[in-house]
Amino acid sequence: MAAITKVTLIGETFRKDDAGRAKATRKFSVTADGYMDSDVAMTAAEALGLPPVTEWFSETRPFCRCISQDVDRLNGSLWEVTLAYEDPTAVGFALGGDEDPLEQPAKIVVGVEMEQEEREYDGAGNRVCNAAGSRFTRQPTFPLQTAIYAVTKIVDAATKAAIKAAAGTLNASPIEIDGDTWAEREAWLVLGQNAFTEYVMPGDLHLYTASYAIRCKRGGWKIEVANIGHTDIDGDTVNQTLVSMKNKTNPPMGWPLDDDGDFMAHASDEPTKRTFWLCDENPWTGVPLA
Repeated sequence: MAAITKVTLIGETFRKDDAGRAKATRKFSVTADGYMDSDVAMTAAEALGLPPVTEWFSETRPFCRCISQDVDRLNGSLWEVTLAYEDPTAVGFALGGDEDPLEQPAKIVVGVEMEQEEREYDGAGNRVCNAAGSRFTRQPTFPLQTAIYAVTKIVDAATKAAIKAAAGTLNASPIEIDGDTWAEREAWLVLGQNAFTEYVMPGDLHLYTASYAIRCKRGGWKIEVANIGHTDIDGDTVNQTLVSMKNKTNPPMGWPLDDDGDFMAHASDEPTKRTFWLCDENPWTGVPLA
């Protein structure tokens, strides 16, 4: 009965396509000592070193798997076998590297967004009001620059869960991203509509391309307003016996209040400031920023 006598590697190629997907080929010469059926010969050749279909290209490129085997019989006992390898999900090479995709750094694209924001206080902490201490009929707006860091990272299931837990929250402690440092509550993590793309790898390994944005602005994501009103914590109301306002029973914008919610002594007193944050803060444990 004929048997395989030799398996020889005679050629190898490796490249990346325009999408960054790894593609490779290996060509082998398979020799038998007599006539054999091709299917039987290929199975027997694996014992002498012919890689089986679905094996990875190399231990250092475990996501580049064999996807096809082309067997060309040259004669009754000699074959030329070409194995084609490809990273079908582009996970291992999506960020331009040849290492474990989970070890690849995040891809960060930095942008700036300019907006106009109506404010109760200016950047120096002064109330934006008229000479009488009241809001303008049309409150002035200030230009606001927001830094946006678009982050793309290959992650596992645990990191995906950490990103989802941090979504829609502010950073509870200072962070550094792309060389920039942002103080507590100055960064806001936002997920897009297609935040996670899942890849099921051989061995039932689940990986994900995570895409999210870190939106940052100096001073934090907050609204600051003057603490004024027409009723205080004790239920007292502003009326003619409390203050004379040229035949007006109430000051148009209310009476200044202190931090306890009580009326202050004079209508001209500087009201305390009330601060409202966009959303809760979160420690962002496990969220990749580099």
